[in-house]
Amino acid sequence: MAVERAQQVIDKMAEERERLVAWIGGVPEDRWSNMAEDGIWQARDYVAHLASIDPLLTALMRIVQSGGEAGRGSDGRPFSIDDWNEAQILKLRERSIEGLLAGLETNRGPLNAAIADFTDEQLDTTFHFGGDKSRSARELPVHQFLNALVHHDNWHMEDAKRALAGVAEQAFGDAAWDTMMQRRA
Repeated sequence: MAVERAQQVIDKMAEERERLVAWIGGVPEDRWSNMAEDGIWQARDYVAHLASIDPLLTALMRIVQSGGEAGRGSDGRPFSIDDWNEAQILKLRERSIEGLLAGLETNRGPLNAAIADFTDEQLDTTFHFGGDKSRSARELPVHQFLNALVHHDNWHMEDAKRALAGVAEQAFGDAAWDTMMQRRA
């Protein structure tokens, strides 16, 4: 049985996933290749990102739980989430929306299981977030990361909506991250 804080994350993520899947079902197939006016990802790429990220997050959760060092690739070099995301997007770009929806469903169970295995003590530890092109590297409390992860589907649903409409992407980076984290505290 998951500790209460972990179960709350799992439950909130399930609610957000339901909203995302319902929204995806209402988008006409011929609009998924639209892009934001200043973007580099198609609307479908945000769905592909969400369909591909859960196994990586599951591995991260297991590393944190084992006391291992997060943020390194299998070759020992610093892991680049930006490079990883781009590779996944390119790999999944031709997959149908139905195929991406299947990935959303298939990959969530193992992530939920990993989150459910956290103890309260582990939730209060920190891990090294390596940063990305928009956010600085930092030590993050596990519970804070998970509370932000609850909003990951919604964040990228908004990105996809902006791409569909051809308007500018959301502001993102350290300032946006810090503001979001303050609202979640």
